[in-house]
Amino acid sequence: MLASPFAYFRGAAAPMAWDLAHLPTSGIRVQACGDAHLLNFGMYAAPDRRMVFDVNDLDETLPAPLEWEVKRLAASFAVAARANGFTDRDARAAARRAVRSYRTEMAGYAAMRFLKVWYSRIDIAEVSRQFDALQPKAAVLRRHRDIAKAYRRTSLRAFLKMCDQVDGQYRIRPAPPEIVRYPIERHPAVLEELRSAVALYERTLEADRREVLRRYRYGDFARKVVGVG
Repeated sequence: MLASPFAYFRGAAAPMAWDLAHLPTSGIRVQACGDAHLLNFGMYAAPDRRMVFDVNDLDETLPAPLEWEVKRLAASFAVAARANGFTDRDARAAARRAVRSYRTEMAGYAAMRFLKVWYSRIDIAEVSRQFDALQPKAAVLRRHRDIAKAYRRTSLRAFLKMCDQVDGQYRIRPAPPEIVRYPIERHPAVLEELRSAVALYERTLEADRREVLRRYRYGDFARKVVGVG
């Protein structure tokens, strides 16, 4: 906690859920992200490859009261502000602005027709054009650099960074203790079990997603430690 309050906060989804569980709730239950702090929002490619702003990191998703997500998001702004040297007044203002923005957007969605909500997205190109006319030049340049960097973070780039070609086959590059490759070539039974798991997963997908996955094959297997784990 002394080393980095925000690092602790990022890994404290379960303790925070424990704290929130003992408070009154709205009774509105949703399939919550479970970890909706500010660093889990960013720029990502949508299925049609357009860059959008959205939430990431859904590995802790569970049914929970709606306001838990909002409280975790607001708390993250306050913790991040303090960790970066802002005053308590600034931290409170950031948290309140985040919640006010959430409330305003939700009110707007409530007035929309269902299909308009379904197809709604925060398109990065559109948002960037709006802010270009409002922000200082330095902020505009910084944002455009961030957008260009996001476009470069492709699956192919990650693949080439994390894999090596060995005897004509791509193998995951070990980086212990974070990434430990399993010698799958020496264990045909495990290999067959993993291929069966991929086939089971494929059957859960919609037809268009299955068509995409069908053009790929199982390659390699490794254990990876992620986040604060």
